[in-house]
Amino acid sequence: MDIRRRLGALAMAAVIPVGGGTLLAVSATLATSTAAMAAACWDRGCYGIDPQTSGCSANAYTVYPATPLKDSGGTTLGTEELRYSTSCGANWARTTAYSQYNPHASGADIYNNISQHQGGDYNQGNPPWLLWSFMIGGAGESDRACGWITAEGSGTPTTCTNWA
Repeated sequence: MDIRRRLGALAMAAVIPVGGGTLLAVSATLATSTAAMAAACWDRGCYGIDPQTSGCSANAYTVYPATPLKDSGGTTLGTEELRYSTSCGANWARTTAYSQYNPHASGADIYNNISQHQGGDYNQGNPPWLLWSFMIGGAGESDRACGWITAEGSGTPTTCTNWA
């Protein structure tokens, strides 16, 4: 990884002639990314850490398009996502439960191919309900996210993303 990105900032200085033999010295610190500066861990060192409080979620993206979470009648109750942080090199699961289906309970879990698992039910608290798991490493392993929603009259449908 680029050393400037890991340190989070690059100091720069310049001397600018302003006329009449006067020089103006300018110095600046350029942050490469707030998330890179705030990241509390890297890859497997993130195991069991909350992506929100660690700063890892700041520059995260969804690895695949969100997977619909449907009940037995085919109604989409929400989505499941495998999230990845470029500043932390770690993955986690995120479940979005659509509020119109009155979710009573839901969950987000992440698994990897080396028999590790992290669950969680951190909730944003506002519709639509967002839940996420603790993190798991991202490099040198395959991960997938699984989620479930218990909604009024729907049972408890579960879905998982593809392995990545």
